[in-house]
Amino acid sequence: MREIDITEECLEFIDSQGERVSLKFFQLIEVIGVVKVVNTNFLKKLQSTQFYELRIKAVL
Repeated sequence: MREIDITEECLEFIDSQGERVSLKFFQLIEVIGVVKVVNTNFLKKLQSTQFYELRIKAVL
């Protein structure tokens, strides 16, 4: 299981988004926590950092 740190700023940003984006965010966080290999359609490591980009597609 992975350790996932979510900052207060990130949570504020997610709260300011639509309900679909918020729901997808928390669903992806749950999946990332338990799945060993995550497809780059959902998660990508940022070069030269320890951070990852979470990719959310929410069709309006």
